[in-house]
Amino acid sequence: MKKIILTWPFATSSIRHIFPEKDGYEVSVITKKQEFYQEYIMGNNVEANLKNLGLVIFPGGEDVDPTIYGAENLYSYPNRARDVLEKDVLDYMLSYMPNTKILGICRGHQLINVMMGGGNLVQDITMQADSFNLSGRHPGEHVIEKTYGFATCFKYVNSMHHQGVVKTGRGLTPTSYFGGLIESAENDRIITTQFHPEFMDDTQSEEFWARIKAWIGQRKPSSSNNKKINVRSDAYKSVDFTDNPIISNIF
Repeated sequence: MKKIILTWPFATSSIRHIFPEKDGYEVSVITKKQEFYQEYIMGNNVEANLKNLGLVIFPGGEDVDPTIYGAENLYSYPNRARDVLEKDVLDYMLSYMPNTKILGICRGHQLINVMMGGGNLVQDITMQADSFNLSGRHPGEHVIEKTYGFATCFKYVNSMHHQGVVKTGRGLTPTSYFGGLIESAENDRIITTQFHPEFMDDTQSEEFWARIKAWIGQRKPSSSNNKKINVRSDAYKSVDFTDNPIISNIF
């Protein structure tokens, strides 16, 4: 069985529908870091568990605590217990689990980019919408402005968020945009999306999840695989929009 981990119980039924047992997947949810440590760091079956671990998903949910990126809390509503758990798990994975793929969705997109040096988030696009060519919150569905890499699956996406990323973490390349916000980013082992592909029941999301399943089966992607998903040669630069004079006032 190929193991899929959710780092918090959010959208669990949707993820289990995408990765069903009949297709050889086992989806588990962690709510305490001791559970993760026991399975993948200190337990008796660590080697076997790591071999079978295909993907760790940092799902949507509450806001990221602004203290993590050194900002004052203006419009955020964090879950600090969750922040501690996911921060520790991500720290460990980035340091010691180089072959395990990571997917961040919505909050996960924001957390991963922040933790990898992306700087401040836009804490509420309703309050700061003028900076990002948005009329209040995102519409429920919108056409993204530019895509490549895994994001080429999508012409339009859903929107269920009030925060946003304007600078990618180190080593991540932005792959789609909307209204001055980065909607997705990726490198060889990490993919993040601001939108929720697990809630999109259409051929776009089917193609995305098919690519994800193929991707997690790659132990160490070759250069040909990198070319196939169009990861740019400058993927190890952090990309941002904060040189915009309006946006820079937020940071």
